[in-house]
Amino acid sequence: MTTASAPRRAYVAAGIPATQSIIYWRIGFSVGDQVVLVELPKDGGFESVLILRDIEMDRARQFARVDRVACPADFAPAGGLSGDRETANAQAAAAAAEAARDAALREAKQAIESQREKETESVSLRNDLAQTQNR
Repeated sequence: MTTASAPRRAYVAAGIPATQSIIYWRIGFSVGDQVVLVELPKDGGFESVLILRDIEMDRARQFARVDRVACPADFAPAGGLSGDRETANAQAAAAAAEAARDAALREAKQAIESQREKETESVSLRNDLAQTQNR
């Protein structure tokens, strides 16, 4: 018997890879500062975004097993980031997830609008065909 698993949504993990093996295992990159890993749905798959201090970004781009490397400033909320690194990372992770949600909503709205246009066109064609047949 096979059971269907629920579709996976966004995944967030935070910690210090140098001391927390689960984070290190996932990204394959060791650093002594806190990082946030956010995996966001994208194009039927996932995009992994590693958020960490800006001074570590070049090294992370070279060695981390992620799709994208960013720093908290890349996802700064309108009110700005906290001066506390851990809080700034959390704010950036929340902003990244919110941006992904907004993008998914835009895609869904576009798909719905496209479907409505197709249905309207189909109804119009059926009406034209019915009028032609009644002549």
